[in-house]
Amino acid sequence: MFKPAHSVFPATFFVMIAWAMLTIVPESTHGQSSDSVFMNADVSGTSVQRGRITETSKNGVTLQGKNGSAEVPAQNIKKVTFAGEPNELDRARDRLESGRYDDCLTELAKISEAPPSEIVQTEITFMKAYCQAKKSLKGDNVTAQQAGSAIRDFVQKYPDSHHFYPATDLLGQLFVGIGKPGLAEKEFAKLSQSQWPSMVIKGFFERGNALLLTGDLENAKKCFSSIGKIDANDNESQQYKLVAQCQNAKIMALEGDSDAGRAIVEKIIKDENPDNALLFAYAYNTLGTCHLQSQQPKPAAIAFLHTELLYGTESGPHAEALYNLAKLWPQLEETDRANRARQALKSRYRNTYWALQL
Repeated sequence: MFKPAHSVFPATFFVMIAWAMLTIVPESTHGQSSDSVFMNADVSGTSVQRGRITETSKNGVTLQGKNGSAEVPAQNIKKVTFAGEPNELDRARDRLESGRYDDCLTELAKISEAPPSEIVQTEITFMKAYCQAKKSLKGDNVTAQQAGSAIRDFVQKYPDSHHFYPATDLLGQLFVGIGKPGLAEKEFAKLSQSQWPSMVIKGFFERGNALLLTGDLENAKKCFSSIGKIDANDNESQQYKLVAQCQNAKIMALEGDSDAGRAIVEKIIKDENPDNALLFAYAYNTLGTCHLQSQQPKPAAIAFLHTELLYGTESGPHAEALYNLAKLWPQLEETDRANRARQALKSRYRNTYWALQL
């Protein structure tokens, strides 16, 4: 009969191995010895860089690694984790990335110890303000004033954070939400100082939208036209260049040339992919404005209805469409539909410029 050979290792050796296996846990941010910068998916090279962050600025972070110091541009950064940060902070990031803002705030509230460094405190402050801003813009139980105060405090206290430009963008959106597009325009103008091409484009776009709301069509047109001159070919930038064409077509209609504006936007609707929700929401809203300016309420309602029914994921243009439908349906003797549009605008987008106009 076969008998197993005696082990050459003492039993205590196996006990030690078993204990080691039990104590080895997946890498977590709590107690990690280095900072980690995770890159966006479209950035070539390594997906994560590790070292020690020695400096932060509006345009990125400086990372001291094994091979020396390197500047990591803000537009390349997906997220940053820090040495010694609490586990709750990394869990909060996961909740934030998936849009679970209440859950993110719940995790942040569990952090009871003082942050191990100023940069960790900066991250916590930003995430709290970011979640409040997003909740407000979604029409949740945070007013635009409350969220705006939190974001404004962040940008004033941490002007050298790599979160500065995204936070400034949110502050501008919240100013629009409280009916102050003039103040919003000044915030969006700051984005043009970024070294982040897609952020510069977004700044021109949002600034142009704010100027439109103030009635400054000439400067709004300059903002939208500037977008096409920026050398950026990523998908997001290309999308905004097309949306800017829609907004310039809207300005044409508002200036009295509805036919020219309608021709531009109808070509976009014909040529582009309707799965591009942001583009088509703005395109149909522009088409609706062209018909409105031509005193054609029924085609205008049909155009805005496209945005309401097909592109409701785009909150800004969706709110604009609901506002216009609330005004148009009574002209077409559709009182019930007008009431539904009004109610949807007040309930879903109560913290927006368009809800304030009712």
